[in-house]
Amino acid sequence: MVALFGAEFKQALYSAGYLSAVELLGYLFAAAVFLYGGYRVVEGELTAGTFISFIGTLFLLYNSLQALQRNALNYKALEPVITRIREVLEFIPPERGGDKPFGGLEEKITALNVVYPKDKPILRSVNFEIPKGSKVFVKGASGGGKSTLLKVLSSLYLSYGGSLKYDKTELRDFLLTSFRRKVFYISQRSAIFNDTVRNNLLLAKPNATEGELRRALELAEASFVFDLPEGLDTKLGGGGVELSGGQRQRIALARLFLTRPEVVFL
Repeated sequence: MVALFGAEFKQALYSAGYLSAVELLGYLFAAAVFLYGGYRVVEGELTAGTFISFIGTLFLLYNSLQALQRNALNYKALEPVITRIREVLEFIPPERGGDKPFGGLEEKITALNVVYPKDKPILRSVNFEIPKGSKVFVKGASGGGKSTLLKVLSSLYLSYGGSLKYDKTELRDFLLTSFRRKVFYISQRSAIFNDTVRNNLLLAKPNATEGELRRALELAEASFVFDLPEGLDTKLGGGGVELSGGQRQRIALARLFLTRPEVVFL
């Protein structure tokens, strides 16, 4: 944390010094141009109209360069944040699966004495059997581990104790990229990115057609999208339309219908 604040302080000093230096150079350059151009006009070597046109073009170019400079500083300002995120990601041990492709659920999901986490369990001795095609509702008090159970079942948490099998294969033995294409988990706080509705949906299926996107929204009962200012091309999040929690989940459901997963956890 101290390192992060130190980096931010250095960045603030760098930005202040850089901006001041650039502005000073800009003023000096403008003064030099006015003096030299004015001298050429007085000497009759340059017409006043030509000089004014040149100054106008110069100001347009200067505004563009200023915008480019601000963007460069914004990028520079993200460096300490990116560095910190990398440090955190390197510190957290990744959840690793096996190398067996997941072809889909054929018979059932079986849990036998599942415990998670192993040191201070939230889930203790969980046992069940869910046949393919079943609809199961998990009930319990707030904080009782319902969301944790769904995250374990969807491979988000692999360091569980006991046995959790899809058909005859232990969950942690599956290739995660293969497994997560066919097993879908929608959290209570679904992730919506600061982009258009269309691009948020295309994350699930990049080659989806316009018809597929509309059909997925209809199945998810997310017809409110069609009433937004620009429909599918309406920007969401910062600088765009803010969605309610329920609407965010509807967008997540539409993603689900695009991927057509084998197993869904809600």
